[in-house]
Formats: sequence, structure tokens, C-alpha cells
Amino acid sequence: MTHQPFESNSRIWQSPHVAAAWRRQSAMREEIMGPTTQHMLEAAGIKPGSRVLDIAAGTGEQSLAAARIVGTSGFVLATDISEPMLNVVAESAKQEGLTNMSTQVMDAENIYLEPGSFDAVICQHGLMFIARLDLALSGIYKTLRKGGRFAAVVWSNPEQNLAFSVPMSILLRAVGRSSSLLESTGIFSLGRPEKLISLFQTAGFHDIKVLPIPRIYRALDAKTFLQERIAMASGGTADLLNQLPEVQLNAALDEILESLRAFEGTNGFAAPCESLLVYGNK
Repeated sequence: MTHQPFESNSRIWQSPHVAAAWRRQSAMREEIMGPTTQHMLEAAGIKPGSRVLDIAAGTGEQSLAAARIVGTSGFVLATDISEPMLNVVAESAKQEGLTNMSTQVMDAENIYLEPGSFDAVICQHGLMFIARLDLALSGIYKTLRKGGRFAAVVWSNPEQNLAFSVPMSILLRAVGRSSSLLESTGIFSLGRPEKLISLFQTAGFHDIKVLPIPRIYRALDAKTFLQERIAMASGGTADLLNQLPEVQLNAALDEILESLRAFEGTNGFAAPCESLLVYGNK
């Protein structure tokens, strides 16, 4: 299946500036995503001694969490198309004294690892960015031992993530593109359980389950939230921002900021969001 997500621009993902921005926000992301990460690691069946492969690891907060669980008798390999992102993972592991993990630059569509060499594979908010997802899922399936498990977290549908989908719709409209791209090729393209189940079944997985994982994104206010998102913009989001002339960009950002004020309250900015946890066995 080829769906060419508009967030998949590898040049932007590999930018050191993007990696630096993601690193600055790592503590905030870990606070927000921590419980979701734990659900994913549990669903993957990770335990002391496990060999774990992390696909599209990014700056690797979930890779580090897995390494803490598997201990010195286990091993975690964090892979990503972005070397700057993986450099952040490697440095974080070194600072924490984790010697049971390694990093490797790798395109998820071309996983060249020994078949049956991992007990578990994880992927947190990465599957949506893979154009040939069929190739990635096939590669993941092959790397798992028989009885191993793949667990992934993806964004749920736009309706459950308005603080992200409404701004993206505004940007798409500003550049003359249809908001239907949100679900057909965007970060929400895997946000329906039936689609995930079908993809996993085609790759060979069985006993597939999909669970909603709600969470809250918090910030001081809407303006701070928007500034954080712009700083971390990558893939198609960055492309959309770069396409707009300054006057149009400022108008779009003003409209986005106004839409985000709906999530402001006495305790600051709080936006309900949702991901889907999907997992299946080999």
C-alpha cells in the first residue's frame, strides 16, 4: 500500500534543527506521552531479557524506556531515517548509562535485519509517515521471532485531535489543498481501527487488538502551544509553513491561534487528544 503521506519529507526529518527542537521538547513529550508509552511497551510484551526493535524511533524516549525494562540481559535497537534524531537517542543513553542499546540509521521500508532476531517491535507515532507501509509491516513481521509481538501507537482520527487537526486544516486551506488530506494522507491516515486491523492482517499478524489511548496536551496558553508546535514542525507541516508567503502565513497563524483559544481555561491550555494502540502477534 502506497499512501505518500504529506508529512514524509525525509529532508526535513533529517534536519539537525528539527532534531534539536525535538530534543528541547523531550521532557514535555515524555510527561504527556509517558503513560501511552508504557501501554505500548506492555502490549509488546517487553520484559527483562527481551530483544526489542524500535522503528522510526525519533529522539527515542520510548527506546530508553524499553532499555530500562529489558535490563543488561536484553537489547534495544533504535532505528530511524534521521541520523540527527538518533544522535539524540545515543547521547541520552550514554548520559543515563544504558549500555544495552544501539542506534542504526534505517528506512522502515527497507529493514535489513536478521529474520526472527527480535522478541518485540515497537513504533510510537511513526507508522503514519511511512509511504510504503506494506513494505515496512512485512519487514517488521520478518524480524520478529515466532510468537513475538509488534505494538504501535498512531494518531487517532481528526475529530479526537482538534488541537492538531483544525490548525492543519487551516494550513491546507491556505495553500489551496483539500482538508480531506487529513485522513487520506496525513498524520491521521491510520486513525480508524478497521484500517489498522486490515493492514496488520495483510502483513500476517494475528490476535490483533486496537485500543484508544486518550491524553491531554497542556501548555501555559494557546500561544505557547502554537510556538512549541512550530518549533517542532517537521515533514509536511514544515512544508506547508514554508510554502506560504509572510502575509498569508501570519494570517493563517492568527486564525490557528484563535481556534486554539477554545482550549484555554483557568488552568491554562488543555487540549484533549487521542491515539490508537495497535498490536498483534506473529
